[in-house]
Amino acid sequence: MATSPSTANGSGAFPRIAAGIAQRLLKVGRPEEALRFLRGGSPERSPWPVLDWEEAQIAALEALGRTDEAQAARWHWFEQTLMETYLRDDLQQLPAFEDGEAEQRAIDFVAARPDLFEALSFLLDWPTGLNRAAQVIVQRRAELNGAHEELFDAAAERLIADHPLAATLALRCMVDFALTNGYSSQYAAAAAGHLHTCQLLSSRISDWGEIPPHEAYLAAIRSTHARKRGFWSKARPLGL
Repeated sequence: MATSPSTANGSGAFPRIAAGIAQRLLKVGRPEEALRFLRGGSPERSPWPVLDWEEAQIAALEALGRTDEAQAARWHWFEQTLMETYLRDDLQQLPAFEDGEAEQRAIDFVAARPDLFEALSFLLDWPTGLNRAAQVIVQRRAELNGAHEELFDAAAERLIADHPLAATLALRCMVDFALTNGYSSQYAAAAAGHLHTCQLLSSRISDWGEIPPHEAYLAAIRSTHARKRGFWSKARPLGL
């Protein structure tokens, strides 16, 4: 493969270009050179991870028998992207008696992410993440924002069976957002439906902790949003 002097060691290469060259080198059994190109075009210089580069890096390290470094790279890119594939691959490389601890470490890492919505998106989808998602919603309830309607709709749906308090908080944040922003009758109807579901869930919650029970929450929004006639016209027929 012919290369120009300026790119012979990957210097100055963009990550995707470096990844493409590295993948071709890997196919012909030249992993050392592949790794050299990758280092010269590292996405560490960019705020955005580059999937092709990451996959080529791990493949090159594996081809060289540098399995510990390949594992470290998987974890690093999982930390950067929260992509499930990196965590799954990482766990699959571990002995059976170590993967549970490593999975818990990953869940703890995600739960502490500053970006709550990124954390919840991962935890709600991860097979063993639902309990932690419920905990995060309760613990970080002041950060909930019903503008993320798709996320909290999914959260309520998945948590409603076993985590009624967390599901209630997910529903309430959408109610609060709709009432505060005064959206159309379509949003009013959806918010009323969410509030009705909260009412149904309330009978299953025995310990509210510091969270206002349903009747206290309902009284508060009746007082604060008494003039939202469109909303209350949808809510009253539901017994609210």
